[in-house]
Amino acid sequence: MVSDIRQIETQKGSSPLGMVIGGIAGGVIGNQFGGGSGKALTTVAGAVAGGAIGNQVGKNSGGPDVAWQVTVKLDDGRYATVTQAADPQVRPGDYVQIRNNLVYRL
Repeated sequence: MVSDIRQIETQKGSSPLGMVIGGIAGGVIGNQFGGGSGKALTTVAGAVAGGAIGNQVGKNSGGPDVAWQVTVKLDDGRYATVTQAADPQVRPGDYVQIRNNLVYRL
């Protein structure tokens, strides 16, 4: 039976698009420095740094992700807490089943 449900904010995962855009921009900027083999090194270093920065910017943009944390009183009296991205559409007092770390209403 559901004893508590609350909406929480979770940390965003990586941002592949931000990483790609940052990597390209960093590579272009890095290519402006050095000469010969030094130019190749600054291009690679710029691409790596730009990718890391772009990934972080992508993770921080658009606000946090939202998830639902559902506390369930099990039949044996213990409590289990499940955090899931999808709204489980349950309320305290509803009988539920936990499968694959997701809450389903019975």
